[in-house]
Amino acid sequence: MSRGPIEDVAVDGIWAKDGYTAVRLLSAGSPIRRIRLANIFGAYRVNAVSFTNHKVHPGSESVFEDISICGLFCGKSGMGMKADPAKPGNSNLSLIWIDAPAVVSGLTLTDLHRTETNWPVATIFIESGATVKSLQLTQATILNRTPGPLDLLVNRGNIEHLSFSQVLLEASAGPARGAIVRNSGKIQDWKFQQELAVNTVAEMVEEPIIK
Repeated sequence: MSRGPIEDVAVDGIWAKDGYTAVRLLSAGSPIRRIRLANIFGAYRVNAVSFTNHKVHPGSESVFEDISICGLFCGKSGMGMKADPAKPGNSNLSLIWIDAPAVVSGLTLTDLHRTETNWPVATIFIESGATVKSLQLTQATILNRTPGPLDLLVNRGNIEHLSFSQVLLEASAGPARGAIVRNSGKIQDWKFQQELAVNTVAEMVEEPIIK
């Protein structure tokens, strides 16, 4: 299989009623740089956006630099999926999934909106062994209309710098559930401003480190 860097790409306007994955960013030995994804709509069985290497070239680096996602209006598709609406399910089915051994030097998310009625899988999931050097999220509204706990960000990897601004996570009537950040990895420093958690268990939940 041929390989080489993927650079300077803008994708604007994706919609699917029952999609598999909207955008799969795959780096296996060659970097992906300067990518802008905008206006992604619909419902997806697996991911809206994923950062993977898929073991195409085992042992190779998985490098992503300067990635921007602007305007994501997505939820989970319930079609053809054996999903329990009371449980988050597998991490690799998160809306935005960053798999190991990804190293993401800069990830900016703006204008992210999700009203979830099917499945409370995490909105963003960073796996153990993955690193995000800078993650910035602004203007996000996550509304959980399922009976299960829906987290905005689950981190099992390493985040060097985390910044959230103008963020709302709200669960519908019932017991408090979900968190803005659920962390069992490492976050070196973070800054939250203008964030609101409604009927959730906490702004940030710290859990034992998963190795």
